[in-house]
Amino acid sequence: MINCKKEDCLLSPAEGNYCFELEFETYKGKMSFEAKCSRITPSQDDFDEGYVMVLRDVTARKEVEAQKETFVATLTHDLKTPVRAQIRALEMMLAGKFGGLQTEQTEILNETLNSNKYMFGMLDNLLSTYRYENGNVAINKQETDINNLIKSCYAELRYLAEDKNQQTTFIFTENSFNIPVDPVEMKRVILNLISNALNYTDEKGEINISTEKEDENCIISFRDNGRGIPKDELSSLFNKYTSYSKRFRQVGTGLGLYLSKKIVEKHGGTISVESEEGKGSCFTVSLPL
Repeated sequence: MINCKKEDCLLSPAEGNYCFELEFETYKGKMSFEAKCSRITPSQDDFDEGYVMVLRDVTARKEVEAQKETFVATLTHDLKTPVRAQIRALEMMLAGKFGGLQTEQTEILNETLNSNKYMFGMLDNLLSTYRYENGNVAINKQETDINNLIKSCYAELRYLAEDKNQQTTFIFTENSFNIPVDPVEMKRVILNLISNALNYTDEKGEINISTEKEDENCIISFRDNGRGIPKDELSSLFNKYTSYSKRFRQVGTGLGLYLSKKIVEKHGGTISVESEEGKGSCFTVSLPL
């Protein structure tokens, strides 16, 4: 137990304590600790208010977690290769490289192709999350027409909207809107947000995607009239392994929004959400110009 100065502590106003993690370099190597700093309220007037910090050694746990994450990343990387090969083979079949197809065969192959692309996207999210958490990501910004990037992302997911007869509207204040972003990384964000809007909006629902310039920022909004998000889930929505709503569980890793936040922040921007259960949600991305 270590005495903790008041000015060194970040305290929760409601509970008077704050939990965080510390790392120390020692002769044994790096050691990790969980720390909890708490306020002590005096029971008598002649005692000053105080603060204490409790440390718990979690080095072994962190090492196991690191090994597990490395294993998952390696496995994910290896799994992407056969899935990519399946996608390529299905695309060639649908293009008629191996002969003509009947209507029913085309429909089945399209469904299989979409499922494989979705699986590839989940694997890509897993691997990208590992890269971001380990600092192995270089953002290569270039002038990119964000409106065209949004449209191309939607084209990849159009089948989701068509399956549910959903209407998507694009509201662009400028025909061409060039902003400095890494197009590969920003594509992940846009695909995640469009996919969420389509998946969590019911039959014949509406999705509106807009871009506009506000001061020195590009504002991208993804609005739907879907199921909305319960108020008690909003605060943890961008946490790791958190899905939209447990009551409307969709197949996924729970990493989409977590990864999107990492990417947007790497660009110096912000991502936020406004939602009302039963009325829909609006995710807003703000990126510096």
